[in-house]
Amino acid sequence: MTEEKEPILKHQFCQEEPKWAGERVPDMFRDKAGAGRGIAQLFKALADENRVRIAYILLYAGESCVCNIAEAAGISVAAASHHLRGLYMVGLARYEKKGKYVYYSLDDDHVVAILKQAESHWNHVGESGK
Repeated sequence: MTEEKEPILKHQFCQEEPKWAGERVPDMFRDKAGAGRGIAQLFKALADENRVRIAYILLYAGESCVCNIAEAAGISVAAASHHLRGLYMVGLARYEKKGKYVYYSLDDDHVVAILKQAESHWNHVGESGK
């Protein structure tokens, strides 16, 4: 007679009211239109490989014109401009017009910190992704 094994992963539901949910989660993350939505938009912008590449170009090269960013990223100027606008719209990049050229840079030190943390995490887990 073969004995049935229990599944390795069981779903268990908490029988008690979770005390931490009401006490520790800031209100700004409970509201559907609050910070959660904005942060999701930020990560959505970074979900595109070209935008990530452009963000790191700005991180390491600093302020650059669209044509130089396009060349460094290996994409057309039109595509670079499109992706830069996406980064700008979520507050990851800013721009300044200088004559007929538009120069982009990372918006502030928070963006630099996000990118450096992401790079550090990638170096930690590598391609395996754990």
